[in-house]
Amino acid sequence: MATATEIPDWLQYVSAGAPLAILVGAVIAGVIGLVTLVERTRADRRDQFWQRLQWAIDAAICTSDRIRQRTGLIVLARLGVSDLCRDEDADLLRDIADGVTAQLLSGPVDGARATDDNGKRAYEEGDASDNGKS
Repeated sequence: MATATEIPDWLQYVSAGAPLAILVGAVIAGVIGLVTLVERTRADRRDQFWQRLQWAIDAAICTSDRIRQRTGLIVLARLGVSDLCRDEDADLLRDIADGVTAQLLSGPVDGARATDDNGKRAYEEGDASDNGKS
């Protein structure tokens, strides 16, 4: 018969395995933390990619400032080869760049109007008041 001061065998096994259980729990928590960090970093990079993409699209379709428009096209081209750019994103960028490039190459259409970002008229084809000619 066991005395009151003796520890049962099953309790000795449990107490011997406790440090191992703590180690396994810490490893699992560490792996979960690492996976979360990697996913968060990837999501942050995609968010920054989309912010740059939105700026580049806005700049590329800007008709009042040709330098900004060309800069937007350059940024679109660079973003198109980014590792964050998916195939469908690259198709979208290519379509936007092709449309803006075609518009740049064709020049302004007769009677076309362009406005700046504030909605003011920045350019009007053939308007004598804009260029001082009569």
